[in-house]
Amino acid sequence: MLKNSLLLWMCFWCVQTALAKKNEYPVTEIPEVLKPGASAVVRIDSTFLEIDMQSFNMKRKFAVTVLNENGNDYAKFRVFYDLYSKVSDISGKLYDAEGVLLKSLNTNQIIDRSTFGSSYSFYDDNRVKYFDFDHKQYPYTVVFEYEYKGKSNFFLPAWEVQSSEKIAVQKSMLILAYKQPVKIKYKSYNFPEHVRMEESRKDSFFLQKWVIDTIPAFVHQPASVTENYYLPTMEIVADKIALANYQGTTESWQNLGKFIYELNKDKDILPDDVTRRLHEMTDSIKDKRAKVAFLYHYMQQHTRYVANEYGLAGWQTFDAASLSKSGYGDCKGLSNYMKAMLKAIDIPSNLVVISAGQDRYYKLDRAFSSNVFNHMILCVPLDKDSVWLECTSSALPAGYLGSFTQDRDALLLSEDGGKIVKTPAYNKDQSYIKRDINITIDPAKELQQITWASEYKGTKQDDLFAYLKGATETGIRARIINMAPYKSADIVTQKYDYSDIYNARPYVTETITFDVPNITDETAKRMMINIPIMGNPMNNLRCNVARTKPIVIEDDYRLEYNYKIILPAGAKLEGVPTEIKIENTFATYNYTPTLQENVLTIQIRFTQNKGIYKAALFDQYQAMYQKITQNAHNISLSVLK
Repeated sequence: MLKNSLLLWMCFWCVQTALAKKNEYPVTEIPEVLKPGASAVVRIDSTFLEIDMQSFNMKRKFAVTVLNENGNDYAKFRVFYDLYSKVSDISGKLYDAEGVLLKSLNTNQIIDRSTFGSSYSFYDDNRVKYFDFDHKQYPYTVVFEYEYKGKSNFFLPAWEVQSSEKIAVQKSMLILAYKQPVKIKYKSYNFPEHVRMEESRKDSFFLQKWVIDTIPAFVHQPASVTENYYLPTMEIVADKIALANYQGTTESWQNLGKFIYELNKDKDILPDDVTRRLHEMTDSIKDKRAKVAFLYHYMQQHTRYVANEYGLAGWQTFDAASLSKSGYGDCKGLSNYMKAMLKAIDIPSNLVVISAGQDRYYKLDRAFSSNVFNHMILCVPLDKDSVWLECTSSALPAGYLGSFTQDRDALLLSEDGGKIVKTPAYNKDQSYIKRDINITIDPAKELQQITWASEYKGTKQDDLFAYLKGATETGIRARIINMAPYKSADIVTQKYDYSDIYNARPYVTETITFDVPNITDETAKRMMINIPIMGNPMNNLRCNVARTKPIVIEDDYRLEYNYKIILPAGAKLEGVPTEIKIENTFATYNYTPTLQENVLTIQIRFTQNKGIYKAALFDQYQAMYQKITQNAHNISLSVLK
């Protein structure tokens, strides 16, 4: 077998390396260029990956030298697996700084445990094999070897050359082996220019080999990730894929979508009695959109989300008839159930697979079709537009997706295959916080009363809405105290209202009254007023290296804070706060004070513009950040008595 001969070659290479030296991986052999900023150094990482029509087999050996306590996590053995994979032949060794063997891994010491309970899963098959030498004499080196067999080539592992910016890489190598009719495609991210790649044939096998060496640690620049990875990584995809008894191809997004569609085909049939009941509930509703919203709300009331990631169920839904009885399901099951209910009343819809996540998610590459999905939603095409449904939510209105899946490419599934679609985006007119803050200054009182009237809309209400739905009264009050900029304030009243379930642009209104101490301080001639205000909405992107990467801003939104400060009658204000106006392509900020008689109003407006901006704008960004920070502590006023 080619696999055996190649593994023997790899073993031979390792043996020759060992025979040429008295000790293994002495720290003195780490190039000096790799030490600055590194907590650990990968001495060698060799991966052999053989792929066939159904499965794959991976053999890996890696050695890591830990330089200080911050590198300990990189010395741990941690490999996840499930019903479709197996981890075996694990070995490990521990060496001191000179390369002298201190300890070998006893396989009885390997922890093998389920990861069940680490998420919202009701039932899953994910497990982890784990071991830690737990050595604390620095520097030291660990060497691990293992074999990983996957039953489905639908889940090929990526080649992660550098796992963290805090770890340097002395040498990393990957060998791919496959034979016709299998074809392999790959895409690399952030590879250095000096990568070496060779192609060859042995018998009927194609061989591809990559070697990369001398990658230093580096300082990650915040908000700079433009692609799916910021570290050197290569995605590997087989063009012919198989999962259980299903086969397909990844030659295009259409073909990949066809494969996922076939996995879930014919699962949307409901019993006749359920179909009759659905007609009884909806036949009197003439508008299709209203029917969709009604059934969506019905589903929300009668089901609950529970993830099922056991074996094929991680990718194939349970049938709708079963879910109609049990009342629970994961994203696939609930989306398919909703699809079945709509089908029963003659409204077609499509399952959609997507990479979900509020902050970080996989950005679909239109030119590179691959399995990048972790979630399923539903799209209901209507005459003029489409209604998008997040079927795992018990509270979102029909037609609103929220920050978890909004504004990104996804794959819509049909019997014709997959089609790339874009989910709705919510711009600054749809996602904002508007707050009116009123305060009447009364010198005779120790506590000044401040009222808030706030409106959260679009994606800016997502987190608050989700929190309020399950929070206790005590928790809500604690959140308000932590959020408000007032120290030692008491909450006098609080009230929240929500948009109804049929409003596709949800909002939360918030009304709060505070009693706040230490707002005023008097001398013989003056009264000093200090009103704490909300902090800087921008992120500080400063780090200890010059900015070379672009600035990536992920969200469109705006903030509006309107302060109305009523001063004592006859009070003379010694100067009005200075107006500030900053306009950049990535954001704008306006601080506008106006004094009319004894009423001072201050309007604060901040807007952020989603986009990727050149590194040359970094100084402007930081200057804006610093200016807003200077102005985001207090409204300070001096009033003559």
